[in-house]
Amino acid sequence: MSNNFKLQLVIITIALISGCKKNETLTDSTENSINTSNEKAQEVALNTSQKLKNVETTLLVSNSINNNGEKISYKTDKLLKGTTVHNHATSEQGIVTGAVFITLKSDDIPLTLKSTYNTKKITKHTYQFLVDKNTDLKSTISDLKQYTVIDTIEIAINYSPIEEQF
Repeated sequence: MSNNFKLQLVIITIALISGCKKNETLTDSTENSINTSNEKAQEVALNTSQKLKNVETTLLVSNSINNNGEKISYKTDKLLKGTTVHNHATSEQGIVTGAVFITLKSDDIPLTLKSTYNTKKITKHTYQFLVDKNTDLKSTISDLKQYTVIDTIEIAINYSPIEEQF
């Protein structure tokens, strides 16, 4: 909203400056210079307006999740395997691998959790499962938070330089 206010202020200022000239008789050369300056001012205002719309669109499209205490943002509707994400804590970009790690509060994993997600035991309290490329990991995390036995949930992200991954 403040950017819109600034844009309106610039446009009003330009209009006042161009309209508040002394009562002079204008010759062709001064008319051309005024028209040129007005056109430039309008062009700057349009470019500024377009840049603000692009920034607003970028901000609206961006989604984020909490990945084991770190804010992860992405610019797609769904968080899928292969999505490029930005880690705000480390300021790194990475690619979602499709692996999800869960750490339990106790030794035993509930049967419904084990059968639903086809988990594989990694350590005493930690399990891993893989998702296919069409599974939205944001909704998966939301579903996993329903289980009270789960202590932490983490999506695996490959932070290797993106050029080297492919």
